[in-house]
Amino acid sequence: MTPKEFRKIMLILAVAGIVILLTISIYLIIVSTRQSKQTCPVLSCPIPTKTYDVIAPVQRAPNQAPNRDRKVLDDPLYPPLNRTDEQTFNSVVREVNQGNLYRNPSDSADSFRLVGYLSSTDPVRDAGGSNWKLMARMKDRQQGEYYIIPANNNIDLKIPLTPDIVVSERLRDVYTLPKEMRFRSPMLNDGVYQYTEIPKTDFTSPRYV
Repeated sequence: MTPKEFRKIMLILAVAGIVILLTISIYLIIVSTRQSKQTCPVLSCPIPTKTYDVIAPVQRAPNQAPNRDRKVLDDPLYPPLNRTDEQTFNSVVREVNQGNLYRNPSDSADSFRLVGYLSSTDPVRDAGGSNWKLMARMKDRQQGEYYIIPANNNIDLKIPLTPDIVVSERLRDVYTLPKEMRFRSPMLNDGVYQYTEIPKTDFTSPRYV
């Protein structure tokens, strides 16, 4: 082999090597580009707009019954009210809160407060010690709602003053209560109870509004 032929063969081999290296480089670039489209860094990955494999947790309605029951027992400003079974009660409360049941356009949105005291002079003391706090609110523009609790805080008792219990003058609005009342209840005396109203707020004394 002459030197000229040797140089020619070496040139061909060099060119072939360069072509092979370029081909491999192009292949690697294409592969890396495809992989970068399929995976991405955590901070730069796009957030998927649709998720079909995630099931949202079931939203359960809050249980209103225990909180309401505690108020009946412990809150003197909450009336003595019974309820139905817990499941039905929670369902009805949810519908009422959503405005689907028992809409009362004449509701005054008033709340119970202490309006005065009832006392009995009968020698036999009743279940509450013959001295009671009268709690009342305006249910609507014409009619009030009432219940009594013992003035002695050591006695745990609430008695609703419903029409079947009040046998004297009917209790209407909280602003015209009679001075004497009589009741029909095994926990109250049959005699007269004197009503003593407490004074209303004096708005000229802001400290005691």
